[in-house]
Amino acid sequence: MTKNVQKGPLSRSIDPAEIKAVLQPKLETALRRYQGTRLYHVAVAVDAYILAVPGIPLVASPKSALIISVDVWDDKKQAKVMDRKQITVMEAISGKSFFGSGLTQNKEQQLASLTTSAVKLVEKWLRKNEALFKSDPADTPVVTPPETPVVTPVVKAVPKT
Repeated sequence: MTKNVQKGPLSRSIDPAEIKAVLQPKLETALRRYQGTRLYHVAVAVDAYILAVPGIPLVASPKSALIISVDVWDDKKQAKVMDRKQITVMEAISGKSFFGSGLTQNKEQQLASLTTSAVKLVEKWLRKNEALFKSDPADTPVVTPPETPVVTPVVKAVPKT
């Protein structure tokens, strides 16, 4: 998800693992709500980020941004459903960020806001293209459990006596 992330100009630094730790659970929560007869994989890659540094109000107040790419794969067909979509998220204008979020928010707050907006834009894009997610009458409904634990079976060889 954050393998090739680039830090933009005039940005605070943040570990890509922190971006993933904030974005991934939000995406999983949002996308688990959707149920149907097909299984799709939504792959999101963070391309770049800018977490605004403090500036001089009204002269230089940099804005925060997050750029992500989204791919959707049909599990049954083992093929892309549509072309990759690149989404650019700019910080929302609010009382807290009117003069630039670098003045009023720390990098964690900026990242939280950007990732929430990114998830909303991914959902909006998927809904806009919902015709591509046609059900096949032969498909049985896919039920995704709330959490799928990873279990590794352990087999021990017992010598015969």
